[in-house]
Amino acid sequence: MAELPEWERQHIKMALSWCLGYLGADRFYDGQIGWGVLKLITLGAGGIWWLADAIYLTRKAGSKGKGASGQKEPDSGFGDGKHE
Repeated sequence: MAELPEWERQHIKMALSWCLGYLGADRFYDGQIGWGVLKLITLGAGGIWWLADAIYLTRKAGSKGKGASGQKEPDSGFGDGKHE
């Protein structure tokens, strides 16, 4: 099976986190079995750990500099890609 691009893996982790994150599915997908088991046993630490992970992964998946087509946007020439 072909390896998925990193941006696609990030979006899958985000979806798993929102849907099944309280059961540790996002951690299991990422290969973090121990953290996944702990998250499963504590049900996402009562929802706090689940919510923090879901928000973090959403921000991480959305900040990759991808355009609507999934292609990386061209560099603006400002170094870090941010404008003031």
